[in-house]
Amino acid sequence: MNPTMELQEATSVSLKSILFATDFSVASEKAFEHASALARRHDCKFSVVHVIPQVRAALVPALEEDLQWQHARQAMDILAGRDELKHTRHQLLLRRGSVWNALSNLIQEEAVDLLVVGTHGRGGLEKLIVGSIAEEMVRLATCAVMTVGPNAAVPSPLSGEFHRILFATDFSPASEKALPYATFFAQQSGAKLMLLHVVQGAPLPSGELGSTFYDEATTAKWESETRAVTLERLKELLSAEATTLCKPNYEVAFGIPTTEILYSAEKHQSDLIVIGAKRVVSAAASAHISWAASHELICHAMCPVLTIRE
Repeated sequence: MNPTMELQEATSVSLKSILFATDFSVASEKAFEHASALARRHDCKFSVVHVIPQVRAALVPALEEDLQWQHARQAMDILAGRDELKHTRHQLLLRRGSVWNALSNLIQEEAVDLLVVGTHGRGGLEKLIVGSIAEEMVRLATCAVMTVGPNAAVPSPLSGEFHRILFATDFSPASEKALPYATFFAQQSGAKLMLLHVVQGAPLPSGELGSTFYDEATTAKWESETRAVTLERLKELLSAEATTLCKPNYEVAFGIPTTEILYSAEKHQSDLIVIGAKRVVSAAASAHISWAASHELICHAMCPVLTIRE
């Protein structure tokens, strides 16, 4: 990315339409508070949707399908009376069919800028927002996706503001696309912005093929040189204007990316993590792309995780 374009790209990011997908669970409740707070702060159109998964008629009698719809309608009516919606332009929607197809269609129809979902933080394929469906949302959505895990704190005082944002980058095209979102939210909220890169492992010293360990001096020298080069690379990501507005800090860590991102977020008390996601051509392909690492990050983060697809 050309650094001089960073501020311009950040200001081109906007929130005009937020879609919140719910299964009426405790996990969805926490995500609702984040989504509705953002909608109020940015004066967005706020759409709340529940999708009743389509199943084979032979497996579920028509009467049971009707009851599912009635229960969903009742739950939506309860949501309609929430204080969080009183001063927000909103609509409540029920859909039946494939969860991802329904959400994908709504993203296009409503020109959605941000999709917000919650996760239970468990394995398996449970309800709306776990497992392969969450994977589809993060990897295939054409808009930004905010995932709220079970450990994420609720926004306080429900202002929709962020105070400390962690942008974790691997310098990939996906990370380049995610950076303007990190700077946008930092500028909008006056938040502190931390740019983090995690270096994985170290090459064997030249001429020592077969070595299985380093002495302390070799390791310290390599880490020092790598940190210096990487810090300069991080600083080159932002234009002078964005640097002035965001007043960013920079950090280089060594180890497993997910572990180090979580550690950094906790250490700096981040209330938003921003990362990029690789582009995939289908939901089937997405199952083979390090979802485990992303899922671990989302499930254990103490704050929401904002993912932007390449």
